[in-house]
Amino acid sequence: FDGPLEERLVHKNWKCRVAAYDELKKAFQKAFDPSEDVFSEYASFFKKIVVDSNQAAQAEGLEALAVFVDRADIAPRLT
Repeated sequence: FDGPLEERLVHKNWKCRVAAYDELKKAFQKAFDPSEDVFSEYASFFKKIVVDSNQAAQAEGLEALAVFVDRADIAPRLT
């Protein structure tokens, strides 16, 4: 599946979403600074990821969310 990550994260094909969630997880893992743009650019997608209708896709998305929570600098955004 080709196309921008943003489109693949909401693609109608669950296999495409799984691959996109995995790519997102890897992007979070590669980020050296917890305030890097990758975290703020994709944070809004988690509302849909956690309720993904496909169990395999949801599981992959939750793994990406776990890396996000572990690595992102979310404290300043919560205050």
